[in-house]
Amino acid sequence: MKRNSTGLVLLLAGIAFVLPAFARASHDLSSASMKAIAAADATWESAANARNYARLATVYGPDARVMPPGHASISGQGNIAGFWKAALKPVGKVALHYSETHGMGAYAFRTGTFTMRNAAGHVLQTGKFVEIWHKGADGWKMHRDIFNGNPAPSGSR
Repeated sequence: MKRNSTGLVLLLAGIAFVLPAFARASHDLSSASMKAIAAADATWESAANARNYARLATVYGPDARVMPPGHASISGQGNIAGFWKAALKPVGKVALHYSETHGMGAYAFRTGTFTMRNAAGHVLQTGKFVEIWHKGADGWKMHRDIFNGNPAPSGSR
């Protein structure tokens, strides 16, 4: 028991030490970085709704990965464009809503929710996502994109 409680104390001490430092640094993104990430996400959304998947894929960096539920990770802009072309085929419109954006140095993350509607405007799916962004020589690019859908409301099937 003593060995387990010592490990727990060390773990909690480590968390107590690291979390305040991250909390202080989590808002260090400049206004320009916040705007650049927001503009790139707006490009993603407008390209998705215009069915311009090659343009949509330019939001992703060269080593980006899309991590959809129930599928292997997808990497490479061509593969990412192909994935979104297939995944969004029945979708008339995608709307993204951001909850938070934080960053530290050359990395940032965004969380939010999405709504997918068909051409008639009926909701096909709602869900949530986490995006990890990286700032490189070519500016802010999405590095990781993970998402999943919410359960359908009862009685909707």
